[in-house]
Amino acid sequence: MENNFFLAVGFWNLIGSVFLYLMLNKTFADKVLRKWTGIITESYDIGKYGSLWLLWAATTNTFFGVINIFAVSWEPSSKVVVIYGDVFVYAALFLPAIVVLSNENYGKGHYVNILLGIFWIVWAVYSLIKM
Repeated sequence: MENNFFLAVGFWNLIGSVFLYLMLNKTFADKVLRKWTGIITESYDIGKYGSLWLLWAATTNTFFGVINIFAVSWEPSSKVVVIYGDVFVYAALFLPAIVVLSNENYGKGHYVNILLGIFWIVWAVYSLIKM
């Protein structure tokens, strides 16, 4: 069961990494974040240090995805550590998503982020229980 989780979260993060690298293009990022998904309501502006942050986030996501995919073949004790790491990372991303709910710069599409966070956390905890 946990192997399905590792593969799903691993490939999810690798695909997410590609999107983060593509977000370096302001036009593409604006279409994804504002026009197609409605996550933000204002035109996308990468800001002064946004490119640096995006490169860091995409690279970290790549590492996160690869670790989860490799964990499929690891010992159970190592798998547990990876799942705890997954729970920590998704909880760390989930909390700020809740905090900005009242910010008018975020649109209805932002609720999808919250649902995805809940989904990954629940699946991770379920995988821990089933190990």
